[in-house]
Formats: sequence, structure tokens, C-alpha cells
Amino acid sequence: MNFKQLAITGAILSSFTAGSAFALAPDAIDPQNPGPNDLVIHWAGATAQSETITKFAQDFCADTNGNGLSEYTTFNNNPADPTHKIVSCVLKSTGLPAGVAGKNLFFTYYLNGGSFNGVGPVADQTPLAYMKPSVASCAQIVTGDRDVYNCANSGANQYLQAPQAGGSDVEAAAFKGTNVEAGFSAPSAAGLATTTQTPVYGVVFGIAAHCSLLDWTVPEYAACASSAYAAGGGQPGVIKSLSKSAITSIYTDNKAYWEQVPEWGTVADTDGNGVNDLADLYTNGFPATEIKIFRRVKGSGTQACAQAYFARQECDSSFVPFTTAATALIPGNVAEISSSTKILTQGVDVTPYSIGISSTEKQPNVDGNGDGVADYGTNWAFVKINGVDPIPEINTATGAYDYFCEASVQRKTTALDANQAAFLNVFVAAAQDPAAIVGKPGVLASPDYVAAGDPNDVDGDGDITEYTSQNPVNWQTKKGQMCKLPTLFFP
Repeated sequence: MNFKQLAITGAILSSFTAGSAFALAPDAIDPQNPGPNDLVIHWAGATAQSETITKFAQDFCADTNGNGLSEYTTFNNNPADPTHKIVSCVLKSTGLPAGVAGKNLFFTYYLNGGSFNGVGPVADQTPLAYMKPSVASCAQIVTGDRDVYNCANSGANQYLQAPQAGGSDVEAAAFKGTNVEAGFSAPSAAGLATTTQTPVYGVVFGIAAHCSLLDWTVPEYAACASSAYAAGGGQPGVIKSLSKSAITSIYTDNKAYWEQVPEWGTVADTDGNGVNDLADLYTNGFPATEIKIFRRVKGSGTQACAQAYFARQECDSSFVPFTTAATALIPGNVAEISSSTKILTQGVDVTPYSIGISSTEKQPNVDGNGDGVADYGTNWAFVKINGVDPIPEINTATGAYDYFCEASVQRKTTALDANQAAFLNVFVAAAQDPAAIVGKPGVLASPDYVAAGDPNDVDGDGDITEYTSQNPVNWQTKKGQMCKLPTLFFP
């Protein structure tokens, strides 16, 4: 893995200066027949990074506050499972390469299918069904400084196009065996030979747990007390934290009931002997608190990372198989889900006693698009693992929390014109830079063998070894390989 330089280049820094802007209508750019002043980028891949990637695209729009940009999101008649996102805006007039500055950007992001589509279809130029927005097919849901539309995404509102670039939660080589969906093939060696693969930031992952499992007196879970679940009469659980070994046991088909998990415990003295112990389970039978599991489908980088981290699957011969819908101890209690968003909105958020895997860029109780609805629900929180919360990212940065993988970006060199290549070069450089990563949740710049703390004493406290929000660099790395154990490069 080639580590980037911490110092951001002058060209990228200047690209974040403000300028004038105006919003573009849904039919302002024809992605199949762009005009001479249009820059169209076909992107595909990880749903776990959908917030991060779209924010990077927005950073290059002419107003850094988001004013004057249009964002189109297809919900495919399902608000809880977006399958496509588009950022459209006028690019900054300065700080970008010649031929790119000031152009009309149409950054179209194919989300369906997850990380594999940021690797295989890019390398082998496999066409995907991209959304084609229009005034007729899009309904505006947010107006003002930032225009947001929900658009139809079927039939005449789609077109086939191979992605020119894409992102994955893990490296391209991870897509083999159980990480490749049935009917698909791992990216070909010939295709990868003309594909530039670049490691970028670290993606922090967590275990989303329904509020029914969690002890609401723990500050990190306190929001559950004001959740929709609580408002409907739902009661708190007892879990303060889960051990990695307990989670591994659940995900490898060794536990079917929460009463089998030590952190849950036997909450009822079912045999009446005055002691809450295992006899309450084995004498009187298991209480019916079934564990509900939401995992991703094959081809998901989020799933690949989870399988490597919890079960060593696709890493070496020591692995144990990660649970599937077919192997569930209780039929129907494991669901394989097509996107990170859907795991939360249609899985954990609406299913008591459930857990799911997700990147931490997605949070409960957050209305990111301004439509008045929490994007990912209100009835869950990321559970602590071994007593450590994944939020804030400093816990990962300092090595206290190590459930993360390092993302990669793939660019098909033979499918890019000069302007597309120039824009993507700057885009990828920003995705490696701590200064550009500031404010983007759930991601950390990868270390580069220099002080990853506060070398300029930004907060003025005299300590230059600490992690700061102005310098969000991970102190640990897996060197771009999901199966490697993390090692600290700083302090």
C-alpha cells in the first residue's frame, strides 16, 4: 500500500474556495449526450459510503455551503432503500484542472448491489441501469439553497452504461468465493490490468442494535428513550456492550436466543431458586427472545469486511462460516439485505431484538436531506464492542476500536476522457487527504508514517500527539487488506 502525503496540495486546497453557484434543473444535462460544458461521471459501488462519496462530489460545487446544488435521489418507490443518487451542480471556477473548472457536473452514483459494482463492472465494463432524471420523472422535496428531488427509476427513466469509476469498502482482491454473488464473476485479470486501484480512507463499521436490546441509562443509547419504539410503549433492554466473541458467536450460527449471550443474561429467575443462572435456561427451557440478524448479500464490501473481521472468512483456513438465511438456527431469523440503508430502515429500525452491520456514516435521528424524516430511523444505536463505542472516530483512530476496513477506488483508464480523468484524479486525492475528510462521518484518512495527532497544536492545549477533528487520521492500518490485523503507526 502506498501511503499518501499528509500535506494537502495547493491545488486541492484552492478547490475548496467559495464562488457563485446556481442550481441545475433535473433535465439540464443529458448524461447520454452531454454538452461541451458538461462533465458526466458514472460512479458505482459501496452503499456504506453513499453519504461520504456524495459529500466529496458536493465539495467541488461552486458554493462550499451546499447552496446552488441539486441532488437527485431515486427511491424506486421505496423511500427506505435508495438505489441511486446524483449530484449536479456548477463546479468551482478556480482550483480545478483546466477543462474542468466551471463546468456543469453530473455525478451519477449507482448504489444497487453494493461494493462489487465499484470493482467488477468498472474493470470489465459491464453495463448497469443508470437513472435518467427529468422534470417529469422527478418530484422536488426540498427547495431553497439546496434542491433535492425524488425521481422515478424504471423503464424510460433508465439507460445502460458501464461505470467509469467506483468505490468499494474493501480492496478489489476481496471479491472472491462467498463475496461474489451467484451469477457474477470475480473481476477479470485482464480488466483489472487497465483499471487503476487506489486505496483511500478507512471506513468505520459498527453493529446496529435495536433499542429493545439496549440499556437506555448508557449515555450512548439515551436517545432510545425518545425513539418511536419508546413512544409506542417499548421498553429498554439490558445490554451495555457486546464482546467481539459474543457477536462472532451470533454471526456464526452458535446463538439463537439473547438469553444465550452473557451480556444479556438470564433476566428472569424461571426456576424460582432466587438466582439468575444457567439453570434457568437448561431446566425450564429457553425464553423466546429470538435473535434477529440482518446481514448484507454477497457482493457487499460491508459484508466482506464483517466476514473477515468476525469470522476470518475468505482470509485463511481458520475461518468459520458467517450465517446466511439458509443456515439460520431459527428459519426466517436471518435476512440478507441489498443495501446498508435498507439494513437500517427496513431491518433493525423496525425489528425488535435485532442487530445488523453498517458503516457508522449512517446514524439514527439524522435528517440529512432536510425533508423532516430521520434518514435511517430512530429505534437503534451502534452498540459498544468490548466496551468501546465506534462514535466518535477517535476510538478507531487510537486503536481502541478496530472494526474498520480500508476503502478503494477503481478507475477504468481506458474509459475516461481527459477531463473525466482530471476530475477523478482530484476527487481521489481529496479522498486521501485529512483536510478534505474533515466533517465526513465514519471515515478516517489512512496513516502515512507521519504524526497523526495534532502536530500544529490546532486546539492550543500544548499537546501535539492527540487526534483532532481537524486532523482525522487513523493511527492504525490494515495496509489496504481486509484480512490483515491492524497495526498502529502512531504514536
